[in-house]
Amino acid sequence: MLNKQRRRFPLWGFGVLGFVLGVVLVGVLASPKVIAVEPGKNATEVPSTTPVRILFNFPMDSQSVQSHLQIQPESIGKVIQQGNQISFSPQEPWPFGETVTITLRAGARSDRFLPLLFGETWSFQVGEPRVVYLWPATEQADLYTLSIAEDGETQHLSETAAPVLDYNLSANGVQIVYVTVRDDRGNDLRLYDLLNGEDRLILRCEPEVRCKAPNISPDGVWLAYEQESLSVGVGGVAVIARSRVWVVPVNGEAEPTPMGPEEHITGNPGWSPTGWLTYFDTSLQAIALVDIAENQTASPFSYLPSSLGVAGAWSPDGLYMVYPEIVFPEDAPDDFEHTEGRVEGEPLFYSHLYRVEAISGLIEDLSPGGELMVEDASPVYSPDGNWIAFTRRYLDSLRWAPGRQIWLMRADGSEAYPLTDDSTQLHTSIAWSPDSKRLVFMRRSASDFSQLAEIVWLDISEPQLRPLVEGGFLPRWIP
Repeated sequence: MLNKQRRRFPLWGFGVLGFVLGVVLVGVLASPKVIAVEPGKNATEVPSTTPVRILFNFPMDSQSVQSHLQIQPESIGKVIQQGNQISFSPQEPWPFGETVTITLRAGARSDRFLPLLFGETWSFQVGEPRVVYLWPATEQADLYTLSIAEDGETQHLSETAAPVLDYNLSANGVQIVYVTVRDDRGNDLRLYDLLNGEDRLILRCEPEVRCKAPNISPDGVWLAYEQESLSVGVGGVAVIARSRVWVVPVNGEAEPTPMGPEEHITGNPGWSPTGWLTYFDTSLQAIALVDIAENQTASPFSYLPSSLGVAGAWSPDGLYMVYPEIVFPEDAPDDFEHTEGRVEGEPLFYSHLYRVEAISGLIEDLSPGGELMVEDASPVYSPDGNWIAFTRRYLDSLRWAPGRQIWLMRADGSEAYPLTDDSTQLHTSIAWSPDSKRLVFMRRSASDFSQLAEIVWLDISEPQLRPLVEGGFLPRWIP
């Protein structure tokens, strides 16, 4: 009897069952899945400004992903979608030394309204702030990092045998782009990832040119650099024929593109927080602004007049740029001191810090103190946008000294005061910590250049210099 019932099971039932299983299988295969996350699971020593990136197999609805994303400790930030990748950039740095846990709950939808069937949870540990620098100054240099803790460890970063000439950090502090010298005397532009330790080549520069001043765009898509053409000079020594700014995709999938008119001499490339490329055009004596993402061309949309060849520092919101500019006594306003009757030995010109509003082009003198005879330079905004650190040297005969001191002022030029007071020392290469509480910089003798430079840091609330590295140079903060 039982055997007869089994034989009577309808054949169409198998068809229905197969159809249902097929639909389920197609749904599972078509549903979105998490392919990779960054920082990786259980990653350590993660920079505090690192964005969280989630790579899916299909494009996702960013609002749905955001509503299904949980972060502990809680953080406010910006969600950005690029193809199949969703990234979250924290508005404030991750807490130093803390463990951050990311949870993406099931149910987040793709752009085809299919739900994520399986959620993901992972954690990473935020590292303490470190200083990256080049060392030694007396021979072939390489990249190193050092924690500012009392028992901080020194780490040798780059694994290439070639010496490092120049470097820069990405805006989020996760990647280092640097320049090395090959055996054939050509340069390589390379990228080192602080999260996974990957070190790769971006571009090979030929021996007849010299590449330097690399700088990554805030979105990590473009690399700007300065390329100097070399020619043979007296005695067969290579000399610089001209320089020009170029831009190449960081992924290396396209050829470099020169910026500006072909006949112009350009250099000192940088980026605004909004993604504008900036560089100095020597031929026009101006800072050029280029919106690469908007027009995909090399043509500047605006110029800011400048004589010193320094592109300046951007405010974190991208609304202002502050840069040093030459001031001549006859052009100074009447309420400045020392404007009447140039005395013997008085400088022919000075330098002040000027702030320009990027959109309107309005310019104002920001140098504090109401004095004309100063040499203000090297402005750097704090990450929170409240302060500007800069260097100053007095040029009048009563206060002149060979050293250059570090000063601090509010973003509007008020409440200015010196942080260092050693007239025998030159202070340069200022960089802020991500929490806007500390500075790292170089100092060296202003009269005896045989003495090695030293990297030091200080807390702005209690400006006591703390030496870090002797013979190191070009310090930056890894947040």
